[in-house]
Amino acid sequence: MKLQICLLLGVTVFCVSAADFSPPVVNISLDVPANQRWAPLKNLYDIDFLRKAASEVIDSTVPKWVHEAVKPIVKALEKYIPQPYAGEIQGMAAFYGTDISDVVLLNFAYEVSAFCTSIVTQDTKGNIYHGRNLDYPHDVLRNLTLDVVFIKNGQTLEAAVDFQDAVVRLAKVPIITDVYYILGGVHAGEGVVITKDRSGSADTWPLDPLYGK
Repeated sequence: MKLQICLLLGVTVFCVSAADFSPPVVNISLDVPANQRWAPLKNLYDIDFLRKAASEVIDSTVPKWVHEAVKPIVKALEKYIPQPYAGEIQGMAAFYGTDISDVVLLNFAYEVSAFCTSIVTQDTKGNIYHGRNLDYPHDVLRNLTLDVVFIKNGQTLEAAVDFQDAVVRLAKVPIITDVYYILGGVHAGEGVVITKDRSGSADTWPLDPLYGK
């Protein structure tokens, strides 16, 4: 599974930069403890640049009152943010020498400004097209895009056997927050939008090329 992500978010957020360049590739092993698995990122970016970027995103996006509201969350991190996410946040804060509250605030920045958009469509020959853009109002994020290859048990992390299996897995597995997945396959008709709440699928909207929907 090869995905492009924005580095700054403790909870991994999928988005693609429109910049015309090949982003760096990094392997992240899910077999490594949560607070250590993102260590390979330390060698990719200047720490001072990352701190400046984080400050820009937080100050321009997160309301000041949220900064105060985060303090009790940080004190009881695992009560509000389950594992492995809490461990990943703690690890990122340690790697970059920043306060845990800054990493938590970056997650709030995503929640209040998540403008990444995606489309999946099909042409008259049955070819599937899956496009994605980066609508964040922070130009600095364009320079923080990277390709992440997730590894588990020494192999690329791919559990689904086909498109329909992937749809079922993504629809049913509980997650930490509400989100939508836009999924594109490799065969005609393989496209779907899955709207999720924390416990499961709230809605599944399949591609309907026969009726142009």
